[in-house]
Amino acid sequence: MVSRVGGDPLGDQGIAALGSLGVDCSHLQRDPRHPTGTVAVTLGPAGDASYVFAAATAWDNLAWEPGLEQLAGEADAVCFGTLGQRSKESRETIRRFPAAATRAVRVFDVNLRQHFHSPELIRDSLALASVLKFNDEELPVVAAACGVVENDPVAAVRQRADRYGLRLAALTRGAAGSVLVDNGVVRVHFSPFAIPCGPRAVSRPLCREVGMPERKVAVVTGSATGVGAATVLGLARRGYDVVINYTKSEAEAAASAAACAEAGADTLLVRADVADDAACRSMVGAAVDRWGRIDALVNNAGRTSVASMAGWEGVDAQVFHDIYAVNLIGPFQMIRACAPELTKAKGAIVNVSSMAGALGIGTSAPYIASKGALNALTLNVARMLAPDVRVNAVCPGLILSRWFASGAGEGGMEQLKSQYERAVPLERASTPAEVADAVIWLIDGAATMTGELLLLDSGMHLGKGLSGSRPAS
Repeated sequence: MVSRVGGDPLGDQGIAALGSLGVDCSHLQRDPRHPTGTVAVTLGPAGDASYVFAAATAWDNLAWEPGLEQLAGEADAVCFGTLGQRSKESRETIRRFPAAATRAVRVFDVNLRQHFHSPELIRDSLALASVLKFNDEELPVVAAACGVVENDPVAAVRQRADRYGLRLAALTRGAAGSVLVDNGVVRVHFSPFAIPCGPRAVSRPLCREVGMPERKVAVVTGSATGVGAATVLGLARRGYDVVINYTKSEAEAAASAAACAEAGADTLLVRADVADDAACRSMVGAAVDRWGRIDALVNNAGRTSVASMAGWEGVDAQVFHDIYAVNLIGPFQMIRACAPELTKAKGAIVNVSSMAGALGIGTSAPYIASKGALNALTLNVARMLAPDVRVNAVCPGLILSRWFASGAGEGGMEQLKSQYERAVPLERASTPAEVADAVIWLIDGAATMTGELLLLDSGMHLGKGLSGSRPAS
């Protein structure tokens, strides 16, 4: 370390502390006339720090001494900043050192504090550096010093690197990660953690190189578990960034987000009830703020109640209202909120309906009616948004998912599965992944399909036993 401390007890303490850490203090100068430098740090209510640096201290008088030329020539790396250059004598010494360190990596850590910097100081220091390190608060100051106004941090870092021939430029952005320009290759690094932000949380891949093909964006409601979770994961694997929406299953939603991030997706985790129009608009707005686009919407959030025809008296108007709010009004509100972005992207909408709405079969009249209405909405919106947006629905039969199991009650799922498999020609139920595959195909593959209600009911609509005997072999 090259620095200067006073010939006072504080200087003694500093040297002793550095020595205990194994730091070579042979180039720490002692100043008999000036005190060791100090800084008073004050933390604000939000945890932000402010600094007051003592004036006329030892490190303002850093001298060029015998041995520094040799040390600079032997150094592998040198790190210097602006604060140490606030006085003329120290500034001249600090600038001589990296200039003499011709074989070293020369790191300019900007470190702006108070008024101890100027555009000229920043430019001269950049000219001595091979590596630049600065933070997002320092970005506009550094940009202005270079005569550049640039709001895009990626472009700003690239410009600094190109202009000064830097091997590496690093912009640190706190919880938002960092931007690196490494020998011309731009890498955007993200925090690997979920970052709470009100009802939202962010989960991101660790690093993505700039210049990769731009990723599409999908919003999938009800994507903590089951078909929704399988859909966001499948889309993530196909190169989509995804909004993961939930209302109650927070732990499952976080797990879904982690799986998508592992697959390379940037994810936005949003707790929102699609029955609430303001929540729908907020969720869509968050996606647009984050990525600037929406390419696909999957309306998967759903609600039901179990009531047989014999139990009609237990079905009041409120049951209908509650189910329609999620199964019909929610998709309409999400479609309305997403339509402008989907139109610009020439995107796709997939409504996750049910064979109950297509065939009028099921144990809940409100649910059957809501899915029938969703199918009608699908056809209507397909006409309204053509030719820019394709709109389709999938109508699954029984799905082996937690959602169906919770409706069947304890021990009822196996019985329901057995009954269903006896009733359908293919003699099997669907898995969430199989339904998700169909949803993803409608988004990415069915280029000429719109207004389709795709039955995924293992052939239930055929009526088992109505096709006659198999042909003789």
